[in-house]
Amino acid sequence: MTEHALDTSHAHHHDESSIFPFVTGPGVALMLFGIATTWNQFSWGPACILLGLATALVGMIGWWWELVQANKKDEVTLIGTPEEARRGLKIGFGFFIGSEVMFFAAFFAFYFYSRFHSPSWPPPGYERLPIPPALLNTALLVASGICYHFAEHGMIHKKARMQTIGLFAVALLLGLTFLGVQGNEWYTLMFKEGFRIYDGTMGTAFYLLTGFHGAHVIIGATFIAVILIRTILGHFTPHKHFAMTVAGWYWHFVDVVWIGLVLCLYIF
Repeated sequence: MTEHALDTSHAHHHDESSIFPFVTGPGVALMLFGIATTWNQFSWGPACILLGLATALVGMIGWWWELVQANKKDEVTLIGTPEEARRGLKIGFGFFIGSEVMFFAAFFAFYFYSRFHSPSWPPPGYERLPIPPALLNTALLVASGICYHFAEHGMIHKKARMQTIGLFAVALLLGLTFLGVQGNEWYTLMFKEGFRIYDGTMGTAFYLLTGFHGAHVIIGATFIAVILIRTILGHFTPHKHFAMTVAGWYWHFVDVVWIGLVLCLYIF
């Protein structure tokens, strides 16, 4: 009984300090500052966005690397038993997804408030947004989510390892293709058709919603890249793949948000 008590005490006092949250936070802040200055047409705004994004990615990758190294230890050092550890981590990530839901709910609320208080929609002088790129991107994200699901299913049920790796690679490639299509759409709208974020409520709503969703796609694609590398390195087993599971949750959440954006912004 005494030995068990000592083990439990060790489990609850396990701590991993890291410098990378102090890198990621300022990186995100700089990126948001760059977005605000770009909206106000400061020439150095885009440079701030890129610098902030690069800083945030460095912080995230470093942070994840530390977590991967810590994960190689026995899960008992995290919180009691492996089952308790996984349950607690899943609940924590579930709260994180919940906060992301609230984040996008605020932007959708702004969009619907603006739309329902507008005499007509789209406002006079604005045409309907092009639907083909949106439908293509919907197909890309849904296909990526399906590939990710079957890759994780293959890991859990001990399917061919190369098949699992291939499906993760395809999921990542489809996600990156989505970003390419969206980038081309933004370029066309901004520089060929002159539709900018400061062009009325519609411009603000469109670029806010699709822009922040695109940022989440970048994060999700980074998740998948890390999962792909860790799968190649053999870090996961059918009974130990927490990171793979929650990365899938995040990617499917990104899919659902995009479908909502397409329905609200493009179709209806």
